[in-house]
Amino acid sequence: MSTLAALRRAEAFDTARAVPKASRRHVELDDAPLVITLNVLAGEPFAPLGITWGTDPREPAGHTVIPEPRNRDLRYAGLAEFGQALNEYLKPHLAYTIETSSRGVQYPECATCPQIVVPDAASAKALVLMAGRGVRYAQGAPPAAAWAAAHLTMIGQHRDFAGQSLLLAATNLLSLHWETGQADLENQNLAALLAWIDPDAAHTSRADRLDAIAIAEKHTWGPLRSPDFDRGLIDLIRSYHRSRSDRARDLAVQRITDEVLPELVAAYRGTHRALRLLRTRPPAPSAFARRVEDRKAWASHARRSDAAEPPRFTARDTAQSAQRAVAYLEGPADLVPAQMAYDDPLIMAEHVDVGQAFTGDVVAVDENNREVRPGGRNRVRVPIITVRTASRPPHPTGTTVWWADNPAIKCSIRSVRTAYSGLGDDLDDSPYLINLTVLSGMAKNPLPAAGDRHTFATLSPGSGAPAPRADEAPWTHQPRQEGPDA
Repeated sequence: MSTLAALRRAEAFDTARAVPKASRRHVELDDAPLVITLNVLAGEPFAPLGITWGTDPREPAGHTVIPEPRNRDLRYAGLAEFGQALNEYLKPHLAYTIETSSRGVQYPECATCPQIVVPDAASAKALVLMAGRGVRYAQGAPPAAAWAAAHLTMIGQHRDFAGQSLLLAATNLLSLHWETGQADLENQNLAALLAWIDPDAAHTSRADRLDAIAIAEKHTWGPLRSPDFDRGLIDLIRSYHRSRSDRARDLAVQRITDEVLPELVAAYRGTHRALRLLRTRPPAPSAFARRVEDRKAWASHARRSDAAEPPRFTARDTAQSAQRAVAYLEGPADLVPAQMAYDDPLIMAEHVDVGQAFTGDVVAVDENNREVRPGGRNRVRVPIITVRTASRPPHPTGTTVWWADNPAIKCSIRSVRTAYSGLGDDLDDSPYLINLTVLSGMAKNPLPAAGDRHTFATLSPGSGAPAPRADEAPWTHQPRQEGPDA
């Protein structure tokens, strides 16, 4: 944890109220995402107990409660009802057109793609397991459940892609934008997290807010219910098994529904409340571009889904497909944190704190400097930016940095030397002058102005390097050779 993050957490703990750690919303939110809440039996990840779904913040559009999830017929009936609703939501997003690139390559394109939001990370995992993997290869699964399983499998696989927004956990989104006074694991409780970020207006004192947080922590808005609640549920399920008439069985089902449904509905409303809080932040510029990547991935799935049978997925990756998947995931894993930092000064401040960026006053800009670059013959324009910092940055000469206000300006640290202290320096300052050589971007973009304060970071805004080809994989990941010399 950085010093800045520790200070924010200490301030949040001192006031019993969350502290913003982002000034922009770093995810593109649809106008009406599908919110899903669910419960599964403890120790039975493929046994759904109840599911709610909908796009209206006030009430779910539908729900299903399965009185005995271990009964395959009852489980499939409940999953078919949920699957039908999910397929109806996804149907408009599955429409695609075939476009042709400038190189003559045809590819599918979707105008929209889905967005599913669940209360927490555990719910996202449980949804993909329960209604995706748990149904995908099951014998006798209803068609609606099988199609929903195929769609959720693709969404679950894409969830590993950094910056994706097909399947979102409300707790992860809120924790990205606010710092609370509790541990990261505790932030996975959505009810408590909301009490930190958006306390009741009547709770004006720290003690009142802490009491409200303690009460909220007792809510179980994830896939697993509280053990205290499950003790009563065990008795209700037993009474369902003992039922000998339709009337008694219907009564038992109603009692189980009354036990399970209220918390699911509360979690549903809480998830929509989290979305409302996130919408109070203006969207970050790079969030839309990441949503475009979601549409590209979804378009490929939409084309695969244009068939009579649900698309199938391999149970285990080959060495080659695993190597391609890793290359596909590695780029965004480095790129997204950099995009967020360049979009948001609050996030960039943490990178300054940990030494991945430095801030200083631009004291001079020599835009007319010309010199011969290594390997060249002619003198070319090489602007020099001189920055004065309060302390020596941890980066050695030759380090590549980008201007935070416009990452198109790429520089290299040419020299670092001690500067004389001035009237504006603090007693503990040890100022330095840093000469930055502008490497690229100056032809189409203005340079930093002298007299202004600017930040330069080592975070690459994007390398543009292509993913490794299959024949570039190490011998351990090469296709097995057949023949006498293999």
